[in-house]
Formats: sequence, C-alpha cells, structure tokens
Amino acid sequence: MKKRKTSSDSKVLVRYDHLHTVARNHHRKPPITQYVEPFFIRPLPPPEDPDQQVIELNEIVDAFHHNVWWTGVVINVVGDKYYVEFKNPPDILELVRSQIRLHWNWVQGTWNRPQKHQKTTRSSLFNPGEAIEVNLENELPCIVWSLAIFLGEVRPYKFLVQSKNSKIEGEGFHKISVKLHQIRPHPPLAEVKFDVFEKVDAFDGLGWWVGVIT
Repeated sequence: MKKRKTSSDSKVLVRYDHLHTVARNHHRKPPITQYVEPFFIRPLPPPEDPDQQVIELNEIVDAFHHNVWWTGVVINVVGDKYYVEFKNPPDILELVRSQIRLHWNWVQGTWNRPQKHQKTTRSSLFNPGEAIEVNLENELPCIVWSLAIFLGEVRPYKFLVQSKNSKIEGEGFHKISVKLHQIRPHPPLAEVKFDVFEKVDAFDGLGWWVGVIT
C-alpha cells in the first residue's frame, strides 16, 4: 500500500491478494490494484484458532467466499456444517469452520466484537440444512419432487433451497428460490403392498416421479 504522489489527493493504492483479472487465454494476470480512501482500509482482524474458537448460533461472522470476506449471521449448525445468511446480496451458504471467522468491528483504532444477532420472530417450517423435497417446475399438480436441502428464507415467503440435478456424486448442486407451496418434508416411510392402478412415487436417483402402477 502506498499514497498517491499528488499532494491534493489523499487516496492510497492497495493491491488485492486474491483478486486477479483473467486474460483471454485464461491465464491469470497480476493481482488487481486500486486507489481507495484511507477510511476504507483497516488492519487484519485479531487472529483466531479455528480448532479452539467455538462459533455458535446467531454469531455474526465473516465468510470467505469468491476470494473476499462477506459478513453474515450463523442461522444453523448441522454437524460440521455452518449455514450463514447474508443480507446484501440476499443469500445463504453452507460452509465449514475453516471458511468462517468471528466478525470484528474496527472503531476508532480499536477492535470490538459485536453482540449476537437478534433472531426475528418469524419462524419457518424447516431448519437450514434439513433434507426436503422441492417442486422445481412450480407445476400443479406436481409431477416430480426433487431431493433438496433447505437453506432458509431470503425474502418474505421466498425460500432458498439447494437441489441436485446430476446423479454424479458431488456434482450438479444448484440453488434456487422457491415459494412455500413448492417444498415439503420427506413423506413418512411405510411397508405396504402395492396394487395395480395405485398412485405411487417412483425414485430415479434425483427425485420422486408421480405415477400409476399398471
């Protein structure tokens, strides 16, 4: 980081560690540099040990995503997965501990930890990280219920889910915004004997197709 040479301009030049432009031949160019106002920069936050520092529900955190740190709130913890909600732009990410850190505010030359986020009174039928089924086509009646993971509510009565559109393990996951009538929990399991002309759901590896036994 260095100041501009012109005395009338107080901006400083910064170089980003993880942001690069990409040439047409897909080779990375040197890191991006930019002149910014001094009040837009700060020192690195206090270091932490992810193996020792516990991050709890409703903690305000920074999440490392697309090579920058985004501030969000932990809305659920499932095993080693942390579900973090962001307001701008609205999004919910599933992350592991190494991808998040406690958020600190830099105020008048001092680091301060914010209080935990206060939960809103609105409740949801599902928890972030819960396995559900989703009607991706928004058709009624639904012809296929796809397997998905519920992420959370991003706007009033609009929900973000993570669905799988490929049978290859670890591939084909995408996020989509849906309405409440497009999602449902897994139906209860039952041991039954099926009859001809009975309406059933048939699983193809990605979702349940509605059909009739012939």
